[in-house]
Amino acid sequence: SWDIVFVLAGGFGLASGITNSGLSDTLSSNLGFVSTLPLYVTLVIVCLATVFMTEFTSNVSTISVFAPVLAALSVAINQNPLLLLIPATLSSSYAFMLPIATPPNAIVFSSGRIKVGDMIASGGILNFIGLFIVPAFVLMFSTLFDIQPNVLPIWANRNNTSHQ
Repeated sequence: SWDIVFVLAGGFGLASGITNSGLSDTLSSNLGFVSTLPLYVTLVIVCLATVFMTEFTSNVSTISVFAPVLAALSVAINQNPLLLLIPATLSSSYAFMLPIATPPNAIVFSSGRIKVGDMIASGGILNFIGLFIVPAFVLMFSTLFDIQPNVLPIWANRNNTSHQ
């Protein structure tokens, strides 16, 4: 249906606007303090922000907003962008708590058998577990996919000078 096309196109347009306007660079320069945090903590914060936002917006919109910001942030803190983008992308699908988060949540809620409080309680547990498992998984298996922590790959460097 055309609804899906419009949602996807809107997400891509939003991501392009964030990048072309310089907003992603501005946000990443203001978030540069995360370079002083351990990488695992940074990934948990990225996942927390993504999970929180995806409860109120579509998964596509969430990652469309976060991807350009995280890509610019990763360059600013000298990290491989995939280390921030993969956990954010996975976490954007963690919309378990609210009826408005996804159509399946709305369908379950509309049955009248489940209250919002029940959804928040069970969804909150799933989100909490995911906040710690996703970053740990990414860090444990990143080297299998040639993603090295604390190394900015040549393809991500805007100045085209090697940091490896």
